[in-house]
Amino acid sequence: VTKQEVDTFKQQLMAINARPIKKIAEARARKKVNAVRRWEKLKAKAQQIVDSSDMRQGEKLRAVEKLYRKGNPAQQEKKERKYLVATKGAAKLGKTGFRKLAKTAGGKPYKIVDKRMKADKRGLKIAAKKAKKRQAKRNTKRYSRK
Repeated sequence: VTKQEVDTFKQQLMAINARPIKKIAEARARKKVNAVRRWEKLKAKAQQIVDSSDMRQGEKLRAVEKLYRKGNPAQQEKKERKYLVATKGAAKLGKTGFRKLAKTAGGKPYKIVDKRMKADKRGLKIAAKKAKKRQAKRNTKRYSRK
């Protein structure tokens, strides 16, 4: 086997590997088709609003803007959520204690959590990081032996 044949074979392999996996390509195509379909529906609804005569021009404009904002998930920003740690004092006070806690959220949507919950979540994150590091270490050791 000559060096030139090996190079041509490598080039062919690289070309094959550069192509996306079939399932991924299909998923992307489905996503695109669904997006086009959603867009067409939005356009039809917007056209209905524009054609209706019972609305004023400003109302139509606002309605169409609202429609497009609602239909485009990329533009929707996630609501900020404030996590409030429930303390023993708040629990003793019952509903009034939790209302006092809620006031500290400053008008944002809030979720009341307890210390244990937060600590568990933090622990899981750390454990996942450690496992990732361990796995990376194992993989490098495995390939370095020869």
